[in-house]
Amino acid sequence: MTSASWNDLRINQQVCDGVIKTSDGVSFSIHRVILSAFSPYFRAYFTNSLNNGYPEFTEMVISDLSSEIIGLIIEFAYTQSCPVTMTNVHALMVAADKLSCLPVVNFCSDFISRNISNLNCIGTLKFARKYFCQDLEINAWQFTCNHIETAMLSPEFKILTADELTELLSADELNVKQEEMVFEAISRWVLMDPESRQQNVCQLLHCVRFGLIPLEYYCDVIRPFPFNTKESRELLRTIDALYEEREDAFFYRYCYFRPRIPNEVIFTFSGWTDGSPTDVIETYDKRSDCWYLSNIKDQKIRAYHKVIELNSLIYVIGGFDGTEYFSTMHCFDPTNYSWTERACMHDVRCYVSVCSLDGEIYAIGGFNGRSRLNSAEKYNPLLNQWTMIASLNKTRSDASAASLNNKIFVAGGFNGQEVMRSVEVYSPVTCHWDFVDGMNSPRSGVSLVAHGRYVYALGGFDGVARLS
Repeated sequence: MTSASWNDLRINQQVCDGVIKTSDGVSFSIHRVILSAFSPYFRAYFTNSLNNGYPEFTEMVISDLSSEIIGLIIEFAYTQSCPVTMTNVHALMVAADKLSCLPVVNFCSDFISRNISNLNCIGTLKFARKYFCQDLEINAWQFTCNHIETAMLSPEFKILTADELTELLSADELNVKQEEMVFEAISRWVLMDPESRQQNVCQLLHCVRFGLIPLEYYCDVIRPFPFNTKESRELLRTIDALYEEREDAFFYRYCYFRPRIPNEVIFTFSGWTDGSPTDVIETYDKRSDCWYLSNIKDQKIRAYHKVIELNSLIYVIGGFDGTEYFSTMHCFDPTNYSWTERACMHDVRCYVSVCSLDGEIYAIGGFNGRSRLNSAEKYNPLLNQWTMIASLNKTRSDASAASLNNKIFVAGGFNGQEVMRSVEVYSPVTCHWDFVDGMNSPRSGVSLVAHGRYVYALGGFDGVARLS
């Protein structure tokens, strides 16, 4: 019998063999076998009497939960779903945990996670920790760290304890564009209740990475702040001395001068270096203005490939290793540093142009080791499948592609004889390539970027000189 059939019987109060009553006078007719299979709590209640030789318990009174919440839990037991909102989900989750209804707990946790916002992330984090919801805590913690600059403006910010704020502002993964925001968060929190919170200032100041704060801001904003405790003033005297010794190596040995983990980075994958292809990956942190060599390697030594991001995954497509031309595609997940191999393209391609549109990746033109290509294909990540699309009007390699207004633009490139200035546009609706007005300069190795209402062509080689 299906769950829908059992639920119909429950709604119509047919062949029910049990009743659950709440303190507000509502009774729910149920099938004991359904609830016993759903929750160890109900199973223990309805079967313990049998195990001990007593008459069956057919009636259960739950006095400390409302009929609304009990009704939702019973509905979930029968249908594996129930209507939840941000108004009732927290009470439902607490009740489900008390009644050992793990599927409901997970259902509520997922719902809250999907609805975390700048306004509720701090409250969600505290709720998850209070009721030991590990997955929800992780999601709320990550969201709060990533959105701290807006979360600190929410009404919930004032409910953080000093220890909770210290933990948050000390996190390496805290996403602040400028370290000054950390001090501003401290100042905002303290001034919400200055009399009781001045005692926590010294503790909180240890969260600030002073080495990332300009001296001018330190002198103009931090130093004049009314620090009323001896510990705070002593700490600032230490910081004063460190600023004076800023060029000295020992300055960077203090934990609050260490750069935070960047929330946004630029990746480079492989390429041509020192006369041969490489498999080196580097990352750029715009906040520290530094490039870092990654311990992770590309899956192949390669050059003349293309890299594209889609749905927080990075795809490395095609290329050349000095001997072999590739049709392969590998997918890198920067959240866990893992690689997976995806479906190969139909054509071998280096100097390929790629872009994304409507959740799919397009690979256009290129060079297969023998000839320049006018073929094009698109990749569906859900199906892990490449499909050929209409061919370009012109063969071209080392061109560039970008999407704008639901169309794909391909500009420039090299056809084997000359550097090109022509531009073609593809519509997925008509499945056809058309010429549009060409660039003012011929360009191969060009970078095409869509921004706002325009497509920009940057740099490249015009057949004589590199362009700026």
